[in-house]
Amino acid sequence: MSAMRKINTREDLSTVLRRTAVEAEGLAISLGTLDAELGVMLSRLGPDSTGNLHMADGVRQAAAGLALFLRGIAATIGPDGRCDAIGAAQQLGLRAQAARLGGTTIATPVSGLQDLWLD
Repeated sequence: MSAMRKINTREDLSTVLRRTAVEAEGLAISLGTLDAELGVMLSRLGPDSTGNLHMADGVRQAAAGLALFLRGIAATIGPDGRCDAIGAAQQLGLRAQAARLGGTTIATPVSGLQDLWLD
């Protein structure tokens, strides 16, 4: 007889979002380390390489913002399943990302990271 644990396939959304936020936060931390290493390498190559460094930093900031937003959403989910997306987005540093995630602007697929430079 195998000792199989019954897995509950239905979970509270806030629990799932908290796990997702931790995962995104780990990604943001890894990207921060990569960003720092790229900075060291690109500084040796000269000023023509700074665009790549800015893009890496933008990706790191976007991942960190997403993790922060997910934590905020998880913290505000009520018994009715509704949440405070605008409140969760207000703590983000990137204005364009905050507007998209908070629903105050139309979210469109981001091609590249050009809109991050508006922040």
